Amino acid sequence: MLDELQPLSLTAAARRLGIDPFEVVRLLVVADAVPKGPFALAPELVQRLGELGRIEPPWWEGVALPNGEGHPGLKRIRAALGLLLSRGHTAERPTRLDNVWRGLEHTEQELLSRALHTLAEASLLSIEVTPIGQLVCVRDEARERVQAIAEGSDIPDSLTAAVEG
Repeated sequence: MLDELQPLSLTAAARRLGIDPFEVVRLLVVADAVPKGPFALAPELVQRLGELGRIEPPWWEGVALPNGEGHPGLKRIRAALGLLLSRGHTAERPTRLDNVWRGLEHTEQELLSRALHTLAEASLLSIEVTPIGQLVCVRDEARERVQAIAEGSDIPDSLTAAVEG
């Protein structure tokens, strides 16, 4: 209980939020809250940074990967696209890119990063760099195609290459 009230180091704040320490610094700059003295962050400030940065808890608890044959990485990507759609992350409501993979193993994080950037290059997703971090959403005009990919059909060759690559 008392630990929750103690100031946090940069690393501890990053761990609590589930983001890289660089992202904590980015949010401190946006919030105009960079400490002037020793780098100790009050728990309330860390919570405020999480809200400002649109940091969500991990999405993956209880999420089953699609059934059937196919590369496990492609199943993870399909599930991620399904989550983006079911959570309503379209042009009106983008989410942090790292929200998509928070809580997954590093190799799966890298796979999803590669795949989502590939889909952005194909104009199916939009990834925008903002002061609070990278935001991702399903492009409105690509919603049906992204839904088809999430369901296992109409998989672009570039996505298959990203999985294998």
